Amino acid sequence: YEAAERINYIHGMAEAKSLEAEMAGEDFPKVEKLAREAIKLYENTANKKRLAKSYYTLGYALYAQSMFAEAIKNFEASYKLYKKDNDAKGVGQSVLITSGVYEESGNYEMAFVLARKGLDIASGNNDDWLRRLELTIIGTLFRDIEDYSTALTYYHQALQNIRPEEYAYNTAYMRPVRE
Repeated sequence: YEAAERINYIHGMAEAKSLEAEMAGEDFPKVEKLAREAIKLYENTANKKRLAKSYYTLGYALYAQSMFAEAIKNFEASYKLYKKDNDAKGVGQSVLITSGVYEESGNYEMAFVLARKGLDIASGNNDDWLRRLELTIIGTLFRDIEDYSTALTYYHQALQNIRPEEYAYNTAYMRPVRE
């Protein structure tokens, strides 16, 4: 950051803050502060590379602090920017996390709508990882309304043909089973 600041390279400063926010770990107030600084810097440059990721990172920091409404706004901003950039993976991840925020905040209807949208995106892009996570979220939504049979059907679909390295890498598939 300092090197970019010395030569007044705004885009470099924005990139540095964005990356620093991503690397700040679970210090969510710090992540929030850094991501906000990055977004503000991006406003002053024509190069918006990583702006979508900065909104996503800010959304995640707010989500982790239970600031659901503001988190959703930032995830929606990241979704629009990823879509504009034709970044299918970013679009899918933004929809995935937004459906999770709605689920956690108790808005099951919106969570379900977005999880189905995310499942369609994942299927359209042949993104098996995202497909499995969206199926897990849909299963969790059915579990939340105590439709355990349907929930298990979705969990089964999410875990079907899973490879050992996928299970070891991403235990999010098993979150509902642990709960």
